[in-house]
Amino acid sequence: MTTDTPLGKSKDKKPKSDAVKAPKTERVQSFDLGPLKALIPEFPEFRSERAMAFDLERKEALNREMMADDELAQAVLYVWPKASDTLVVLFRGIGRKGAGLPKRRWGNLFQSGVNVLVLNDNSRCFYGRGVELFGTGVDPTLEFIRKLQQALGCTKLLTLGSSAGGSGALSYGVKLGADKILAFSPVTAVKASFYESRDLKAPDSERVVKRWRRLERLMKPADQFDCREVIQASGTKSRIRVHYPTGLYWDRMWGENLQGLPQVELFAHDDVAEHSLLNEAGEQSIAAAEIESFLLA
Repeated sequence: MTTDTPLGKSKDKKPKSDAVKAPKTERVQSFDLGPLKALIPEFPEFRSERAMAFDLERKEALNREMMADDELAQAVLYVWPKASDTLVVLFRGIGRKGAGLPKRRWGNLFQSGVNVLVLNDNSRCFYGRGVELFGTGVDPTLEFIRKLQQALGCTKLLTLGSSAGGSGALSYGVKLGADKILAFSPVTAVKASFYESRDLKAPDSERVVKRWRRLERLMKPADQFDCREVIQASGTKSRIRVHYPTGLYWDRMWGENLQGLPQVELFAHDDVAEHSLLNEAGEQSIAAAEIESFLLA
């Protein structure tokens, strides 16, 4: 169905105390790390109650909670020492280089206590060729996610993304049987037939045509996909929400491509005339509200 939605500090120094400080805890964890270490041998022991950020490409823990935008990591895993039954797979768009991203775009996701795997498609092929770190093609990436979910003991799998990341969230989420899928401005078709049957002279077609010509050179027909066809063929029971702006021809076409599918709720934003719906920040942003009220609910 289609629905319109509204949608330098200083710190006081503490006085010194003569009290004896408690010794630092050497290891802090409440779930069995064995299965995770079997999958990722380099994953370290927890040293605090905060989430561990681990670069799967460099095979090392990060000494800051989020990676800088100029990093080129293909996958970063955020795991909490306290066991969680949920794994969120967050697919990045192709506008940024690395798997780190501004927290403000995703509300309280990284403070919610759920495990998060952040993926980045360095090939910039809308995840149609998989994440190179795990092997060639989509299947090795799907296999790693399944193994990771099992190693973490997570019974719930959620996928999330915007733009090209929304494409990944949809196509991979359906194939993985995710419980919920949330996509913002997703490119729902990376397939020649979709574009050949539509107006390539529409006002915002230049950006789309240029990118599509590049993808035609890089992607074999077998790597191309239409999310509508993927959803229909799967018979998935995933709950899917898609937000898209109507002010741009192609974003409207990508959104309306999923009309009529019983698993999909469409949210058309008539007041937005730009591709990204994630440019607003804060607790009242569209992404923050949907992550709290739908994805993690």
